[in-house]
Amino acid sequence: MNQILSQMPKAWRRLLMNIAVFLLVSYCLIALFSARTITHTSYEHRRPPVDINFATDMRPGLPYVPGRVKLFPSENRSMGLAPSYPASFFHTLHPDLFPYVTDDPEGRMDELLTLDLDSLSESELLERVLEGFTIPTYQCRKMVRIGGSYCTGRAEAEKVVCFDADMRPEIDDCLVYSFGVGHELSFDMAIANYGCDVFAFDSDYRHMSYPRNIYPRVTFLKVRLGWRREVLVLTDPSGRFPYVYRPLHDLKIHLGHAQAQIAFLKIDIENSEWDVFEKSVFKTRVLERTKQLSLEVHLDYLYPESQFDQHPDGQLGGLRSIARVLRGLHQRGFRLAFYEPNYNAPVNRTLHGRNFHIYFETVWLNTKLWPSVTTKAAPDLNSFDTMPSVGIIHNSE
Repeated sequence: MNQILSQMPKAWRRLLMNIAVFLLVSYCLIALFSARTITHTSYEHRRPPVDINFATDMRPGLPYVPGRVKLFPSENRSMGLAPSYPASFFHTLHPDLFPYVTDDPEGRMDELLTLDLDSLSESELLERVLEGFTIPTYQCRKMVRIGGSYCTGRAEAEKVVCFDADMRPEIDDCLVYSFGVGHELSFDMAIANYGCDVFAFDSDYRHMSYPRNIYPRVTFLKVRLGWRREVLVLTDPSGRFPYVYRPLHDLKIHLGHAQAQIAFLKIDIENSEWDVFEKSVFKTRVLERTKQLSLEVHLDYLYPESQFDQHPDGQLGGLRSIARVLRGLHQRGFRLAFYEPNYNAPVNRTLHGRNFHIYFETVWLNTKLWPSVTTKAAPDLNSFDTMPSVGIIHNSE
C-alpha cells in the first residue's frame, strides 16, 4: 500500500487525504446528530412511540428552543436527540423502558441491614452485592441523559439525572459536585447551562493548564477526592508530579457549602470509591444533604487482572467492603434508580456461576433528604492554589 501511494502524483495523494478527512468528519457528525439505540434484554414488547414535550413535560418556562423527541420502544430502547441547547445533549428515558424496576418485595435490601457480613460466604456476598447494585428499587419517571460525546458511536461521559418534580435540580438553585471529570466536561457544561453551579474536580499533569473558571458557572479545581488529606507524588522519566487528595466534607467546608444541599453528586474515581465511602463519607453527614448520587462502580476487587490494587484481605475482603458501602447507602435512604453497564470499556467476569460487568453506572436517589442550611461562609479558593500544609505525602517511584 505504501509503495502504491509513493508512486502516486503528489496532487492525487493530497486529494485522497482530503477525502479521508472528509469521511471521518462526516462520520462523527452523523454519529453526533443521529438517534442511537441502547438495548436491554428484559424489554421485548413492541409499543407505539412516546412523545415527550420538553417545553411542558420536563422543564416549563426555560429560555431555550422547545421541541419534541420520540422514543421508539419497538427498537428495545431507542431515543432521539433532544432539542438544541448550547453545549449539551438531553435524552429522556421513558419509565416504560424500565420494566425491571422493583419495589424489593422480599425486603432483600432491608435484610442486608441486619446481616452479619463476616458470616456470609463469598457466593452469598456476591449475590447480595449484584442484587443491590444492579436491580433498581426506586422508579424515577423522568430519567434524562445529559452531556456526552458521540464520535465513537456510543455515548461517552454522559450522566443520567432524575427530573421528577421532587428530585430534579432546581434551576438557579442547585449545586453540583463532579469528581473524576478527566478531560471531558460536556456533562458539567450542560448541567451548568441548565442552571446549576458546578464544581468539577480532577488532577493530572495535563490539568495544570486548565483555568479555574473553565466555563460559565463551572469552577474547575485541581484536586482529587480521597478519604483523607494527602499528597501522592509520582515519579516518571518526565519528572515528579503531585496528586492532591482531599475528603468530601473538607472540600465542602472550604467552598462555603458546609451544610448546603448537593443536588447532584457525581463520583467516578476508579475503584477508590470504597475507601472514600467507608473511611470518610460515612463518618460525616454529607450524604444526608445530597439529593442524587451518580456513582460509577468499579468491581476491580473481583477482577484479578485489574490494573488497580486489590483488597488487602483478598477477594472476600473486597466483597465485604463493597457490601458495607451498599448497606451504608441504604441506611441513609439512598435507593437505586438506574443501572447501566459501561459499554465503552466492557469487562465481564464469571464468579460462582454468575456473569457480571466489572464497570457500570448507577444513580441513587435520597429518600431521607435533609434540608439545606444557608450559610454566609465565603469560599476559600486560595487553599486550592498551594500544596496542603497538613496531610500525608507518599512517594511512588
